[in-house]
Amino acid sequence: MAALRQLPIGVVRGSELAAVGAPAALPWALDAWYGRLANICGSGRVSAAVQLLAQAQRQGEPCAWIVSAGLEPFIPDLAAAGVSLSSLIWVRLDDPSKAARAGDLLTRSGGVGLVLIELERSPPKGLLRRLAGHAQRDRAAIILLSDEPYLDSAVGRSISGRVAAQSWDRSAWEFHPLRDRANPRPWVHTEVCDAPPGSP
Repeated sequence: MAALRQLPIGVVRGSELAAVGAPAALPWALDAWYGRLANICGSGRVSAAVQLLAQAQRQGEPCAWIVSAGLEPFIPDLAAAGVSLSSLIWVRLDDPSKAARAGDLLTRSGGVGLVLIELERSPPKGLLRRLAGHAQRDRAAIILLSDEPYLDSAVGRSISGRVAAQSWDRSAWEFHPLRDRANPRPWVHTEVCDAPPGSP
């Protein structure tokens, strides 16, 4: 009788089946953030997050957005950007301090390719290390959204990239790295907005 071969168990996402030898991703492309815990800060952080979310869904990635009550993005903007609301995992919390913990629990499954976590304050260092570990183990992109960057040196060891998202005016946004371990060369991404006249 032939020996039985043990098959691997677990969740395999579509992005994990990428072809060997694929070209390196552009710094702002979603592929550049897989396997990393990153921080996007500034007034344009939600616009930046929506871009990454739309990219992820086009690649067939399961995605989640963890947000506190009162900080939800404007739903019509998500739909206009090409985000499928019906396939997005929403986690809405009444207690903002539990956002990072919810992200930790969600990403343990290994079945979510992009996790966006809106935070009001920096999580504990141990929790950040666990999130970074989940990202590396499952090749997921875990993005912390905040008003200000997390510059504490102890916290920074777990975060492999920080991106500032700021507006030039009402018609354009600029994304540039404050720190990017994977792409040490300076880079800037500019996005032109298509908003109705008079929009804030």
